[in-house]
Amino acid sequence: MINIISYCDGNTSLLEIADLINEPFWELVPLVKKLADNTLLFHTVYADAPPQSDRIRASTWQAMRDFNMRLADNKHFDAVMLPTHEGLSIAIRKAPQGM
Repeated sequence: MINIISYCDGNTSLLEIADLINEPFWELVPLVKKLADNTLLFHTVYADAPPQSDRIRASTWQAMRDFNMRLADNKHFDAVMLPTHEGLSIAIRKAPQGM
């Protein structure tokens, strides 16, 4: 399921990603909502290494860092992160050039 991150390039829709990773679309929607809802990962995502915690796995920590890096890519997204305890990111995919 974590393969969704690798396809978040600003050019691929969630429906296309679901097809690429062979997952039902409706199972990805809650995951995407959760990612956008917890983008600071309890103030751990900006640390140099994953936290030593039973609550946050290293793979989840890395996936969230990757997700945030993709949102920060201003070629594909206009994004803002609200610094709540968990972090709330709002992003809009930019229209392709020439449209």
